[in-house]
Amino acid sequence: GRRAFVIAGGENRRGIRKMTKKISSKTLKKVFQRNKQSASTPGPGDSSADNTEGVAPNPESVPTKGADNTYPPPRPSPAENPSVSFGGPGSMATPRNSNTGESIAANSPPLAMTLPSNEQQIDLAYETLIPTLPIHNLPRGGVSIQTQACGFVQFGIPPETIKDSMKLGLEVPSVYVVPVDRFCREMGPALGVNLAEFEFPAYFNFFIQRKKCTLVVDSVDAERNIRRVFSETLLGPAQFRVPEKKSEDSGVASVNALGIKKYEEEDFSPDFPRDAIPDFYKELQHFRIMPNGQELVLETLLKFRHFESAPDSDFRDTLGSPPQLPPFSGALKNGSKSNDGADYKGASDTSTSHTNAKKAASKSMTYNQIRWIGDVAKIYPSDASPDEIAANKTKRVEIFKMPSGTDYILHDIDENNIIVGKVRFSGNVQVSEGISVIGLDGLSQPQLKLETESTVSSGSEGCEDDNRGGSISPFSESILPPTFHPPSFGVTVLGNSHGFDKSGSTSGYVLWINGRGVMIDPPPYSSATLEREGIRPRTIVGIILTHCHADHDAGAFQKVLTGSPVVVITTPTI
Repeated sequence: GRRAFVIAGGENRRGIRKMTKKISSKTLKKVFQRNKQSASTPGPGDSSADNTEGVAPNPESVPTKGADNTYPPPRPSPAENPSVSFGGPGSMATPRNSNTGESIAANSPPLAMTLPSNEQQIDLAYETLIPTLPIHNLPRGGVSIQTQACGFVQFGIPPETIKDSMKLGLEVPSVYVVPVDRFCREMGPALGVNLAEFEFPAYFNFFIQRKKCTLVVDSVDAERNIRRVFSETLLGPAQFRVPEKKSEDSGVASVNALGIKKYEEEDFSPDFPRDAIPDFYKELQHFRIMPNGQELVLETLLKFRHFESAPDSDFRDTLGSPPQLPPFSGALKNGSKSNDGADYKGASDTSTSHTNAKKAASKSMTYNQIRWIGDVAKIYPSDASPDEIAANKTKRVEIFKMPSGTDYILHDIDENNIIVGKVRFSGNVQVSEGISVIGLDGLSQPQLKLETESTVSSGSEGCEDDNRGGSISPFSESILPPTFHPPSFGVTVLGNSHGFDKSGSTSGYVLWINGRGVMIDPPPYSSATLEREGIRPRTIVGIILTHCHADHDAGAFQKVLTGSPVVVITTPTI
């Protein structure tokens, strides 16, 4: 009844909605009768309220007598054939398809259903035709995803993360997504850990794999901070590289002829022999010169990519797109037409897969939502030429950061701009509660084997059983810590290896003097590991920090940020 009233009552739909609440069945009957009368006996001067005001009647709608001097029979009303509506400014008697607005014959079959719109078809193809890429959960935190375009892409960079890939038998990634929160703020063994520890991934890619390391960052500020830190660790302190401004240092022994400091006076004891102090300017310059004679700069090892908001629709049109859906052969009844007027023949119902896909799509983000909501970063393979990039004719990876960095969606795209793989992952780097220094996880061999098997079953294939221990111990929480009596003098070895050894931890020690401990370059997670071994945090009273590289200062930050106050023993420059 309301539909009939809408058909006969004009264009003001807002008013119609209000009126239909009050309209009576008696009024509706009058509307139907008036519809039939206007359809069957309209005259050339018809000016009923059903016609748009001020518009001349359509001559084609005026019935004419036939050869037998009689009028043709009236056309069916909406009540008799709901698929036919009588609309148009000229006459209410013109039968039209209620979906397309086209004039149709009175005896046309009713429309069974219409095809999805173009955007709906794209979303359907995105949901049904694109495979989901497997995710490798890394023991120290973060995830690694293999793509066809750029190899492995990793989200989250906790300390010693490359050892996870090496131990799992995966390629060490050259593309890393830096989390929005670059330090772990959750209480536990990882509190204070740097989740953007890019230093050793950059070294491994440059020295071992002969590649540049790509860092995907969320802001200019993040890139600026990373550049500042890496310039110090890779090239040395700025005062030993950059000339000082005009100052009173000219002619001082610690400053060379270029105005660059050779050393800092306060870093050495007053009674230390002056001729034994090294020239840091010359030393750093020596190590900056590569075998090819060129000077090492930050851009030699790193390149940055940023998440960008799509500025306009033209930019979005260059993004990778899903493959096309196969023809909807079974979408409509025989002889029916789609919205674009194309004929489709076959069964009357859509396939089960399309129906299931729509249900699944409603629970996840659609392709068009991702394009419009997410900020996107494009990463190209190292061999892509500028012309290929400009023409959008090269493989690439597109990473979408959802608002606030809570989720990320990765698209693997081929040279034809078609998405061949997708995956969605969380924007939080999860670090296990059982994380510990390698070799000090307190595991027996049967427990280690069980731990390794459970890690493989969770999707991290290729993990090999190594007798020297893993870095995560889900069982160590239930093991009572042993009783430890600090010696009057002794050393506890926290780590005795280097940053590229998958089965060992970076070097670090605890020096015991009179029952009190001083950490020396502690590896990451040292504090939690010692506490698990029965060593109370308050027995560690100091930290000796030799230099600022990730394999030497990662555990120092944690100790400073957690537990009881400690004394940091180092030079003013460090």
